[in-house]
Amino acid sequence: MKRLKAFLHWSERQYIPVNRRYQDFEAPERYRGVDALTENELLRLAAVDLTTPQVRAYVAEHFEQAERALPGGRPIVTLDEHHQRLQHVRDKVLLCCYLGLRLGDANRLAPEHLAGEVVRIHANKTGVLCVIPYFDDDVFRPVALIEQYAPLGLATCLPYMREIYDYLPHVQHLAGLTRIPLSTRLGRKTFATLKIYQGIPKSQVMLATGHTTEKSFNHYLGIDEQELVQAYRKTARRVA
Repeated sequence: MKRLKAFLHWSERQYIPVNRRYQDFEAPERYRGVDALTENELLRLAAVDLTTPQVRAYVAEHFEQAERALPGGRPIVTLDEHHQRLQHVRDKVLLCCYLGLRLGDANRLAPEHLAGEVVRIHANKTGVLCVIPYFDDDVFRPVALIEQYAPLGLATCLPYMREIYDYLPHVQHLAGLTRIPLSTRLGRKTFATLKIYQGIPKSQVMLATGHTTEKSFNHYLGIDEQELVQAYRKTARRVA
C-alpha cells in the first residue's frame, strides 16, 4: 500500500490525473493470528534428533545420491552432505529464534560479536545496535548451540547455508511442526513473543531486536491465545 501511494504521489508530480482521496486511505489493522513459534514448538524443534537411522532413511528417500559430477564440474550433493545441511538449517533457525536475528545477521554473526553475557551486533538492515542476552535457560539455548560449532574454527558462529529454503520443509516435517510454515522470519517474532510472555519489559526486548518504535515492534509480536488466557488467569481477581 505504501508503494501504491508513493506511485500515485509521483503521478501527481507528473501532472497525471489522480483522485486525491488516496491520501486519506489507511490500511486497516487486522489480527493475523499466531505468526511465531510457541514455546512447545520451539522446544520440539530443538529436541528433534537428526542423527537417527530413521532420519537417514528419510534423507535417502527424498534426496538422490550420485557419484558423478554435473556439467561444468559442479559436484552432486551426496546424501551425507544433505544430512549435514538439514542439521545446519535447523540450527540456523534456532539461532534466529534464540537471538531474535534476521537471517542476514545470523549468517554474519561471529565470535567478535559475543561479549560476555550479551551479543552486540549492528543490524545490517537498519544499522541499529542490538544488545541481546547471551546465556542459556530452559527455552533459549544460544550458548550451547554456538559452542557446538566452535571446534570447527569458522569465521562465523554457524556455517553459512546458501540453500536454506530448500531444506526448511524437510526440517519442519522431521520436527513434526504443522501449524504454520517454518521459516527463518519466524525467528525474530518467536524471540519477541516468547520474551514478552516471559515477563521481559517491552523496552528491553526492543533493545535486543533493534526496534526503535513500539508500532514497528508490535508487528513482530505473535499472539498465542492459550498463553494469553493463562497470563490473565495468573492475575485474575478472586473474591471470597
